[in-house]
Amino acid sequence: MTEPRHWKPGRPALADHPPSMIASLLRMCRGVLLLLAAVAAGSTAQEFEGVVTMRELHAESAALSVALAGDPDSLTFLTLASIEDVARAEGAELETTELRYYISGARLRSAPLGLSGSEGEYLIIDFAAGLYRIVDPRQQLIVEWQGRTSEDTLTRANDDAAPPSIVPLSERRDINGYPCRAYRVTHASPVVEVSWLTSELADLRVTFSRLAALSEELGSGDDAARSIDRLLQIGFPIRTVSVDTASGTVSGAEIVTVERRALEPATFDPPPGYMTVTVER
Repeated sequence: MTEPRHWKPGRPALADHPPSMIASLLRMCRGVLLLLAAVAAGSTAQEFEGVVTMRELHAESAALSVALAGDPDSLTFLTLASIEDVARAEGAELETTELRYYISGARLRSAPLGLSGSEGEYLIIDFAAGLYRIVDPRQQLIVEWQGRTSEDTLTRANDDAAPPSIVPLSERRDINGYPCRAYRVTHASPVVEVSWLTSELADLRVTFSRLAALSEELGSGDDAARSIDRLLQIGFPIRTVSVDTASGTVSGAEIVTVERRALEPATFDPPPGYMTVTVER
């Protein structure tokens, strides 16, 4: 058996690691954070086991963001496909990502689809142990750090940000097999969102709240991240469309499929033979 190689040169900080790897990590969490902008952390539901596939979209277009923000009711009728069509027609800078999450209780492994194929960086997380790993197959490298445990990730510090306004809308529809109702979420910052929430999938809230906490910790701490704890536990978001006129962006995130099935424990093991770099959070 190949012994893992470890490198601990004074335990460098995670922020000192190559920006491309940190960017990949934040990209994996960004859509989760967008979805969780309509869900409070702390659910006590039974934890999920299976596979979740999620699609994300991020378009940079000041004109489109201003137009949509000026007519927030239009967000209700947008799908990720329609946003992509409009963004491409306007020549906007567009990024689309599909992610697959393998989840078993407090353990998670991500698999980016359509980014770099099987060779792209991915996450392996044990929330119960507070152990976080980024795996880079191209460099045969694992960057790991000890972070917040399960209980810590479900308890964030309070801040002085104004709570968002959450308004239930009359629109209801089935999205990807789940009955949903639309809610408009307005933040103190120039961000307006519409989230389609379902009363189903309560067992996924814990895992996705933990991922949102990780994104918040490593990201910029924007208004959507800070306000997660203040929001009502209304349901689980299947689709969220967000407009930010300050940055000139339109974003979307959507749960495409949810498959409940038992997973092999080895799914969450790091690959053997890779060099492991342990860093400070």
